[in-house]
Amino acid sequence: MEQIHDNTRLTISLCFAAFLVATLLGILTARRITQPITQLSIAAAEIAQGKFDQQVKIDGKIPVQVNELEVLAQSFNQMSQQLYSFFTALEKNKAELESRVEQRTAALRLSEEKFALAFRSSPNPITITTLAEGKFIEVNESFLKITDYNIEDVINHTSIELNFWVDPAERTRIRQRLRETGAIRNQEFNFYTKTGQVRTGLLSAELITIGEQDCILAVINDITERKHAEQRVELLLTISQAINAAPDFQAALEIALHQVCQTTGWIYGEVWIPATDGMALECSRRWYCKQRGLAPKDAIVLKEFREYSEALTFLPEEEIPGRVWCHGQPEWISNIATESDDIFLRLKLASECGLKSAFAVPIVAPATSQKSAPVLAVLLFFMAEEHQKDEHWIELVSVVSAQLGPVMQQKKAEAEMKALFAAMTDMVLVVDASGRCLKVAPTNKGKWCKSPGDLLGTTLFDYFDSTQVNFILNSIRDALLSQSTVTIEYCINLAGEEIWFAANLSPLSDDSVIWVARDITDRKQAEVALRLEQEKSEQLLLNILPELIAERLKQDQSAIAEHFDDVTILFADIVGFTPLSARLQPIELVNLLNQMFSTFDQLAERHGVEKIKTIGDAYMVVGGLPQPRADHADAIAQMALDMQQAMTQFQAEHSESLQIRIGINTGSVVAGVIGIRKFIYDLWGDAVNVASRMESSGEPGKIQVTEAIYQRLQDKFQFQERGAIAVKGRGEMKTYWLIGNR
Repeated sequence: MEQIHDNTRLTISLCFAAFLVATLLGILTARRITQPITQLSIAAAEIAQGKFDQQVKIDGKIPVQVNELEVLAQSFNQMSQQLYSFFTALEKNKAELESRVEQRTAALRLSEEKFALAFRSSPNPITITTLAEGKFIEVNESFLKITDYNIEDVINHTSIELNFWVDPAERTRIRQRLRETGAIRNQEFNFYTKTGQVRTGLLSAELITIGEQDCILAVINDITERKHAEQRVELLLTISQAINAAPDFQAALEIALHQVCQTTGWIYGEVWIPATDGMALECSRRWYCKQRGLAPKDAIVLKEFREYSEALTFLPEEEIPGRVWCHGQPEWISNIATESDDIFLRLKLASECGLKSAFAVPIVAPATSQKSAPVLAVLLFFMAEEHQKDEHWIELVSVVSAQLGPVMQQKKAEAEMKALFAAMTDMVLVVDASGRCLKVAPTNKGKWCKSPGDLLGTTLFDYFDSTQVNFILNSIRDALLSQSTVTIEYCINLAGEEIWFAANLSPLSDDSVIWVARDITDRKQAEVALRLEQEKSEQLLLNILPELIAERLKQDQSAIAEHFDDVTILFADIVGFTPLSARLQPIELVNLLNQMFSTFDQLAERHGVEKIKTIGDAYMVVGGLPQPRADHADAIAQMALDMQQAMTQFQAEHSESLQIRIGINTGSVVAGVIGIRKFIYDLWGDAVNVASRMESSGEPGKIQVTEAIYQRLQDKFQFQERGAIAVKGRGEMKTYWLIGNR
């Protein structure tokens, strides 16, 4: 039994061992069999991650060969190889494509930068607008500059909102052509700036696509200046031709009004011209009013406005014509209803007649070197619509007026010349080089001249002596040789009366002159009388002032003051004159004083010293000015001695107890003429005061001098020392008596 149990246990153990061995072999066999499948799964996962260089190998040690696995592995390896080749080529193509994209992107970026640079820096205005709505999405600086807009005013706004088009229908036509043809070139059009100014441009545009939006790229070539120049030339040519054919100045003004109004479209024009005396402006009878398209009632009120204006005159600075006349500059008024300078309420009436804006321009004659350019006329225009200041029209009409100036001046001169000849009293002849009269102008020559028939063919020898004939013939030759006007004066004895003439001899041809003669007899007589009066005035002036000072005063009437370092002053006073004046009649007293001072004047002239003035019975004279001289002290001292002697002789002749007291000093002074009425040549300075004190502190019949005089003249004159005396304002001074000559 035990043996059975042992066999049973052994059998069980062997079975169990066999089971274990079978299980182990099954596991190993299964692992070998599933290994290719696992490799396929791993390789597939790697390929899914982009690693295409995968290979699956079938182990030949697998105990059981599975043909399907081998076929699957080979197919997988073949597919992996193809994928690897395909994706390798794909990577290469991708790299090449990325390189090309980068190159194209760089080129596109460069093109965009170039376009942006050209867009910004272009001198021509450039805009980009949407085709559908017409909104601006981009503009360059040139566009902003020429239209005066800011960038904020333009972007996302349409040209209609900006009131850009002068003719909005033209915008519609251009957009329609763009839709049909895709582009337009050099289309001329007019547009408004922000300020309302009208400009002209050539528009070139084409359709472009930005993103997915259709847009219009437009370039504007501004030809405003060229159009203005063409307009100026055309208007100038038309006006010049018409004015040259005008018979007179007034007709030329009417032509100018008509042409300017027709060119500009202005409804009303008038002319204001200076009055004959040049003090005010008068309304010319020439005017313009647009008739075509004007309602009858408007024509009536404008005619009433015209009649009111004709009755007015303007002074300088009054209303528009007066201001332009005064300043010589154009003036634009956008709204005449707001004008405050309306002294006659004319502008108010104009506003009620439907006139809105006004523009005035002066017609100025050419300036000369002697005077500024005069204003010949003022052209004033009115507009039926309110217009802001338009520099183009101002420039256009100003250029026209500048060109009209010389022509108008010539027309005016011709009219004045006709009137001048009609009223001329001068004799106008044409004389050849031999002195023969060839022509006589029909002027109002007066009774002293023969008729034209009597003068024709006569020669100078028929009227003048040989001396005057030679003088006149030489003057004619001078005029012909120099080709300039020669002026002569001559005298003819007519019926025992001397008649003086002034003649201008102006060259007319190589051998003839125009002789314009005028009677100047009255002038000659007046010149003689004037010369006599002038001589009297000159002498009177010399009696008041030194000759040198008088000449300076005639040239310059401002204050005259000069400093003189060394002069000698003399004061003299008539002692006993006051009691004498109490017992003599005034006329007798003046005559007596005149005799004394006239004697002193003669002494002053003899010694070459200058009398300064007389004050009552005092007499003042100075030596050494205004013409400096070295011996002025000698001259004054000698005159003082002569005055003493003259006074002694005067006492003997008139039996009057009169004496003279004289004081003399030398030093520096200031001399001059001050004031503008009753002026006098006077002296100032300490030396003058001391000389006056020498006279007032002296004794009758004596000549008191200062120590300075004594030191200078002690070798030539006799002196006696007086000693020290008290002098007002100076204290004690040592003085001397002048006794006589050595």
